[in-house]
Amino acid sequence: MQKITLILLLVTGLSGCGSFLRVYKADIDQGNVVTKEMVDRLKPGMTPGQVRYVLGTPLITDTQNPKRWDYLYDYTPGTYARKAGVPAVDNRRLTVVFENGVLIRIEGAEAMPPRDPVKPESRDRTLNAEPL
Repeated sequence: MQKITLILLLVTGLSGCGSFLRVYKADIDQGNVVTKEMVDRLKPGMTPGQVRYVLGTPLITDTQNPKRWDYLYDYTPGTYARKAGVPAVDNRRLTVVFENGVLIRIEGAEAMPPRDPVKPESRDRTLNAEPL
């Protein structure tokens, strides 16, 4: 009888532990952080070196089409950001296209609305500008 009572108490006590255990998930930033200020500095006629200076190294450089550079950014909020109401996933893409060694077109800049991050000081460490 004592063994059964001990087992019941143990099972009852441990069954409540599952509701207290929460796995912490960190914010996940991947890719290139491109700000509106950076995009505004791009002008047609810039060389690839000048574009790389402004935006940084592109995440994807297609070996079949070296005239196109893709800057991708993915953000997945962690535990505290989700509680603050940050959208589940934020995917952005900026494409720059070169022809004859100069910038001719920027794609995706208008489709990248500003995002209101939970901690702006930790999101953009290089510039004090709002992310695109």
